[in-house]
Amino acid sequence: MSISTIVIIVGWVLLGIILTISFFIGYKRRFVRGVVNFGISVVLVIAAYLLTPVIAKAILGIGVSVDGTTKPLSQLLIDMISGTETIKTAIETTPALEVFLESVPLLVVNILVFLILYAIMRLLGYIVYKIIDVTCLKKREQKPTYNAKRDKWLGGGFGILKGIVFVVLAFAPLTALTGMFTDLRDNTQALYTASESGAAATLSEVQGEGSSLKNTKEIIEEVIPAGFTDAIEGY
Repeated sequence: MSISTIVIIVGWVLLGIILTISFFIGYKRRFVRGVVNFGISVVLVIAAYLLTPVIAKAILGIGVSVDGTTKPLSQLLIDMISGTETIKTAIETTPALEVFLESVPLLVVNILVFLILYAIMRLLGYIVYKIIDVTCLKKREQKPTYNAKRDKWLGGGFGILKGIVFVVLAFAPLTALTGMFTDLRDNTQALYTASESGAAATLSEVQGEGSSLKNTKEIIEEVIPAGFTDAIEGY
């Protein structure tokens, strides 16, 4: 069984587990409570989303002194990544790879900052939810007209909806990363195809007589492990 097939199977199984858990959590919490909790979460997640790029850029803009030279943290990370001979060679033959590497520090820091902010926002959201629960929700559920069974089943359905939203948000960074990888591969393939279809002379003038384009597969295999590539294709 190939790695890409395993990734597909694991993805569907993980989705099923998340939606099942989301249903039972929603069923137990009930519909109105679920809506209130979700509304609070959405507001706080939007706040975290808006704050993330500002904080990430501030972090990457911090000056770090190395050997008497001060560089922004973003440039220092890029230099560390592109410092190996394999990466240098790949950048020389594939300009698209340099653009990809320049975006990696911002992507990674964005993810880390968002996760930290999300954890903080979840804590704040829990506090706000408990206040609303004590002051409003419990009083509503004590009324004679309250239908607990209907509220629970509606809560289960709403829980599934929340699970879908969670999956989309949770996998958004990975989707962005795989999209960048695909663009890199496609751009490199376009250059290689151009050289094979009669544009080799023009490309040689631009690159110099001593340089040549490699096949996309060869470049990717030199820089990125084959197993990782298969996993991305499966995703």
